[in-house]
Amino acid sequence: MPQRYFSNPETFWSKTVRRGECQEWIGTIDRKGYGVFEERVDGNRHVALAHRRAYELTTGAIPPGMLICHKCDNPPCVNPAHLFVGSHKDNTRDMLEKWRGVHRPLRGENHGMARLTWEEIQEIRATHPQPLPGEKLVGIRVTAAKYGVTRQLIRLIATYRLWKYPPEEWHVEPYAIGTPGPSFAITGAITCPQSQQG
Repeated sequence: MPQRYFSNPETFWSKTVRRGECQEWIGTIDRKGYGVFEERVDGNRHVALAHRRAYELTTGAIPPGMLICHKCDNPPCVNPAHLFVGSHKDNTRDMLEKWRGVHRPLRGENHGMARLTWEEIQEIRATHPQPLPGEKLVGIRVTAAKYGVTRQLIRLIATYRLWKYPPEEWHVEPYAIGTPGPSFAITGAITCPQSQQG
């Protein structure tokens, strides 16, 4: 019998907090923003997704091969009223509709991983103009040390493989999100509690 952490509703919901219309997981969050926790299945560690467990606790078993998607587009949300069963095709269609068919990542200094400013990018490109085919970039070790980055990053910047867009193209327009459910009340024996405000 697998050991299922957070299979107890009271324990599970104690790891959530109410924020607006969403009930957000406040435990471990993965790189994509989804709530996760570990459990043992047949003696092996298994990482489980909190929103899937929320659906199982309040609605029932998830059909094999199906996803649990968010109406609210808020990955840590485990509000059952915001969750629905969908296939990979359904999930892709939902994403395209909400993003108007275009996924535009953050650019330039707006990107959370950016370590340089646009002014520094221009300085690097002035120092290392884009080489002609077959030419090598010279002196990038010194430039990399000056800005505290790798030589590979200097190469990618000089050849316009990174930082392709000027500042006027950094803005990302907000995308439409799904309409949140009217309440936490759902069909089933268990309902999500009205947790404290975050």
